[in-house]
Amino acid sequence: MSSFQNQNWSKLLVTFIAIAILSLGVFFRFANLDHKVFWIDEVATAVRVSGYSIPEVVEDLQQQDLVTRSDLLTYQQLTPQRNLGHTWQALTSSPEHAPLYFLLTRLWLDFWGDSITTMRSLSAYLSLLIFPSLYWLLTELFAQALVSWLGVVLISVSPFYAAYAQEARPYSLWTVAILLMGASLLRAFRLGRSQDWVWYGLSLILGLYTSLLSVFVAAFQGFYLLLLPNRRKLLKPYFLTSAIALLCFSPWLWVIFSKLQTLQDNTSWLRTSMDLVVMFATWIGTVLLIFGDLPLSPEADLVQVVIAIVATLLFSILLCGLVSRWQSWRNAVSRVLKYLLATGLTLVLVVGLHLIKQLDLDLVTLIGALIAVIILGFAGYALFFLVKNSQRSQSLFVISLLLSLPVPLLVNDLVFGGQSSSSPRYLIPYQLGILIAAAYTLGYYFPQHWQDLKQAKVWTLITMFFIGLGIFSCQRNLQISPIYLKSRNVDNPAIAKIINQQSQPLVLFEPISAFDTLSLSHLLRSQVKFKLIENYLEIKEHLDSFEPIYIVSPSPTFKTELAQDQQLNLQPVFQAKLITPGQFTLELWKVEQQ
Repeated sequence: MSSFQNQNWSKLLVTFIAIAILSLGVFFRFANLDHKVFWIDEVATAVRVSGYSIPEVVEDLQQQDLVTRSDLLTYQQLTPQRNLGHTWQALTSSPEHAPLYFLLTRLWLDFWGDSITTMRSLSAYLSLLIFPSLYWLLTELFAQALVSWLGVVLISVSPFYAAYAQEARPYSLWTVAILLMGASLLRAFRLGRSQDWVWYGLSLILGLYTSLLSVFVAAFQGFYLLLLPNRRKLLKPYFLTSAIALLCFSPWLWVIFSKLQTLQDNTSWLRTSMDLVVMFATWIGTVLLIFGDLPLSPEADLVQVVIAIVATLLFSILLCGLVSRWQSWRNAVSRVLKYLLATGLTLVLVVGLHLIKQLDLDLVTLIGALIAVIILGFAGYALFFLVKNSQRSQSLFVISLLLSLPVPLLVNDLVFGGQSSSSPRYLIPYQLGILIAAAYTLGYYFPQHWQDLKQAKVWTLITMFFIGLGIFSCQRNLQISPIYLKSRNVDNPAIAKIINQQSQPLVLFEPISAFDTLSLSHLLRSQVKFKLIENYLEIKEHLDSFEPIYIVSPSPTFKTELAQDQQLNLQPVFQAKLITPGQFTLELWKVEQQ
């Protein structure tokens, strides 16, 4: 068989593998849409889309005595009494969320029905637009088909993007908007035609109406423009297009400024301080989630895991540096110094292994930590390789994308206090920058070493390792809800199982836990009764009618007041292990007569 025929067969094989991986990515986005926990953020989506604001739901429940599961589900379903106008009013009561995704969801549910599967399927379908959008961006940036296809393949089996594709939230649409903003801007820079600037303006409007954080992405695109050598001829169309886009976004800007206090109240959790070690751990985890959602033991200490990862990564860098220098040193140093160097390397290895052993990590967590080191090491190398080998305009674009959210959010957290920079879903541009660098690195080495069989095998194995890790992670998440995704409601199934075992339970909740209870109601039997309470004394009128009486995540004030009552006692029934200090997890407590 000729070399030409071999090349054709190789291309066909690569194409077949790419199509198979993309098909898996599509499968992971649509499988088990109705089986995952419908958590508090998705409840907020359903409630707003159905035409209710949070205060309306709480006030309505306060006016009722006992309610059923179907009563709670009513607030999360479309009714003839609540039309699109009510949805708009509900959205304006939450100005921190740009309205486009929620309006699309309302229209989607009007047409297809309001089941959980239907609601989540919109995000799943929107996530498929990520593939052509990323391909376009990479083509505009590098003009290499292999790099573009590798980027699409990597993101198709990325556990983070597959997981958010199954969320009734706007993050898949926002990812599409970010990619389109970048691709259309690069095309406008390259061709300079009016129609290309129109496309950039439309993508910018799409981004702004999908997420307010798009402002930072657009701002860093402006910084990128200022660093280009031919910026002078691009400044006028860029600023004109941006001004028109902001003008089109002005109706929602008016909503924001007219309800600024509401926005601050709704985002108060972002201003809750977080330990820097925990924040650093989140940044590391955000990188890892691009390629793998690694299993950790339920008993694993997150801080210890981070220490192990960082220590191992630093140790590996030191060891690789020393080994790489050995070739140049071995002819230049005396025999005594060689033995001293060998002894030093051995000492470093022994100390490193001892430190890892002292952390007392189980085998599963240790393997996960070692894989994390590989991911972080490759991510760092890919960024270094991109900066060193690509054109300056290419690397500047990726770096500006990568920094567009971490920098302003981190500055905000450090200056004003908060944890906005520790939410992986807010760092999607950061992840995209790393993924682009990874695709460029892998794509660069493949054509460079096809003639070198050994090198070709090495980089093929590296590529398949990351693709296989992504497939493994997505497959593992088919039946479970990742902790980073569902956070406070990840234990809903365990709590619901306890409640459903009782024949006549009453579930109490305070206004602050109302939406958590709406989330929990999806997993409870129809016989369960609920009541919103504002004073613990309201419990006493139901003591003889229900057994047992539970309360969902009682507030500290509630616990203190009830502890002073000699007739009642509060006992914990379910308390999850905290992954990070200060983490909010759903709890279940039982009220008993003493």
